[in-house]
Amino acid sequence: MIRKISQFLFLAFIAFSHCFLLKPFINIFKLQNSKINSNYELGNEYFKFLTDYDIISEESNNFGFKLDNPDDIIKERYDNYLIFKKNYYSIQDFNKGNNSFKLDINHFADTFELDGNNFLMKNEISAYDITKNDLVGIKQILEDPQYYIDKYRNLSSELIWDESIVSKVKNQGRCGSCWAFSTTGAIEANMRINNYSIDRLSEQELVDCSPENHGCNGGLMHLAFNYVIENDGLTSNEIYNYTAKDGKCQYTCSANNQTNTTEIIKIDGSNIRNYKFTIPRSVIDLKASLKRGPICIALDASPLEFRFYSEGVIDIPSRNNSRINHAVLLTGYSENVNGSYWIIQNSWGKNWGDKGYAKIRIKNGDGVLLSQLYGVYPYN
Repeated sequence: MIRKISQFLFLAFIAFSHCFLLKPFINIFKLQNSKINSNYELGNEYFKFLTDYDIISEESNNFGFKLDNPDDIIKERYDNYLIFKKNYYSIQDFNKGNNSFKLDINHFADTFELDGNNFLMKNEISAYDITKNDLVGIKQILEDPQYYIDKYRNLSSELIWDESIVSKVKNQGRCGSCWAFSTTGAIEANMRINNYSIDRLSEQELVDCSPENHGCNGGLMHLAFNYVIENDGLTSNEIYNYTAKDGKCQYTCSANNQTNTTEIIKIDGSNIRNYKFTIPRSVIDLKASLKRGPICIALDASPLEFRFYSEGVIDIPSRNNSRINHAVLLTGYSENVNGSYWIIQNSWGKNWGDKGYAKIRIKNGDGVLLSQLYGVYPYN
């Protein structure tokens, strides 16, 4: 009797799983592997995008449309579809031109004009910040001219920090915390250069606890370095996990001591003691600074050409509305037949760009995408 009941329950479970748990995924599989009949101009292309980036899921049923009816889903996401359509044709038109780089559809394709700025810093780096850096750069040279004399010697035509030093590509999600990712990326690389072992430091600690910065609304990497110096390093992502949203700091600081609300273990080697700014607009100084390790830099990530970058070397002129609103990690430079270029690691996941990386043409002055105006790196 007990055996029969067990068999009945097992069969009931299989039936339930087939009807309610597996059906949405079976429908998605069918959509991906069969011709989609849609009345929309780019219905097939949009559906491929939705499935490629896992936007269609079991949750779709909660919104009252069927997974096996593409037109219902496009109707429900019509504003997003129109953005996708505009970006799709813009990317096609760009790629027909004689450009040094290519664009491609990525996870921004149907939201670029709606909430694309969720990935950027609302508190941008201003002209005032750059002017201050100009003065700081002059001050640094006057205080230690020998450092700069030595620094500019023996510059090579190529310098690339590889994955033995640079951390794996991360994803900041829908939070303007790029400044925190650039900061941890530079410190993690600095630790490996100095023979410390590290997997991943906590960006969330910076987002929640760096008082001079603005969490998901943006920040400055040198202010993040100030926090690290004042708090004797950072903890790990394993202990203080990244959530892609602002949170309450898990511990507070007062005067000269810390009051713990949870156990915070600082990672050996993360306690940098100082940092230096790069000299704004100086290609030579940026290249020479890279000899110490990857550098935190900032740039203008607003243009469609950056948002949908896929491969090649970005080379576009500055525009009247250019502004510095995104932080990345400068990991090296190299050259091709058309000249030299920077290599950056972004924090938008491996599906962006060239497996999370991009190349940017080196030019004198502000640089392509204003990439040569703000740079800072650990200096112990």
